[in-house]
Amino acid sequence: MYNSAMSETIYVTADGIYSDIDIYACSIAYAELLKLQGKSAVAVVNPVFTDSITPEISSWKFSYLNQESFDFSKAEQLIILDRSETENLQKNINLDKVIEIYDHHSGYEVFWKNKLGSNSHIEKVGSCATLIWEEYRKRGLNKKIQPDVAKLLYTAIISNTLNLKASVTSERDIKAMQDLYKLSELDDGFNARYFNAVSEKILAGPLTSLIRDTKTCYCKDYKVAIGQLEVWNGKEIPRLLKQKIQQHLPGFEEFPWFTTIASISEGKNYLFTTDRTMKAKLSKALKVTWEGDIAATSKLMLRKEIIKELQKLDEG
Repeated sequence: MYNSAMSETIYVTADGIYSDIDIYACSIAYAELLKLQGKSAVAVVNPVFTDSITPEISSWKFSYLNQESFDFSKAEQLIILDRSETENLQKNINLDKVIEIYDHHSGYEVFWKNKLGSNSHIEKVGSCATLIWEEYRKRGLNKKIQPDVAKLLYTAIISNTLNLKASVTSERDIKAMQDLYKLSELDDGFNARYFNAVSEKILAGPLTSLIRDTKTCYCKDYKVAIGQLEVWNGKEIPRLLKQKIQQHLPGFEEFPWFTTIASISEGKNYLFTTDRTMKAKLSKALKVTWEGDIAATSKLMLRKEIIKELQKLDEG
């Protein structure tokens, strides 16, 4: 896969502005996989964690380097995980030092394929953790995975696929989740406990959660600010948080905005916005009906899926 004669340490990272469960799990798990192969490897992780990393997950102790104090210019071999866009990556990273990449976000496949050939793995799966687990299997090391590492990858898959209910979920995600569950020593109530714990963290600091997970995206000739929350049961959250959401998102008055709240146990999203333009666009793109400033989708959707539907609307 890469020159085994190289003696330098391999650094595994996403170099992001935060670490969600997929980034964290993939960085830790792939570094551990390389160690099982006898390589010198270290995960470099941003310690700013999103709500997807619960107190229970934090109790699973792993070793990694703190990204905030890490000097990427001294790294001779880098592996990038759960990220492939080049504009922000190259602010800290010399792309010529990247020897391998794993991601499930589209848009940069051609660039990385031209640069890395078969060492570029950007594929359509629900979670990057699925790709990392498949590497354990390909290299015959699936039986040697540590239970806590299996737990991390399993959690990343259920989180990124909204408990396998998001439309991005593939058969590969399902197979990986089943494999990892058997090796993880998790109990039957883990999924509900995990998503409830995420919900509790969000409810304890909803404004902080929104600030941490609001992205500005581009749809043809306009920008849209999208706040995102993912909880086990979100039925009452739009009304409970309406005032706080309004405090957070206005500041974007010059372009449309909305918040999406994935209610996993209900299998739907609640949308909130006071922006008339955004209501009209979401009504047409997602076929939703508004009751005041709140609407509900007919199925669970990730933010990136909603963005795709808005982009399709513009193209039409």
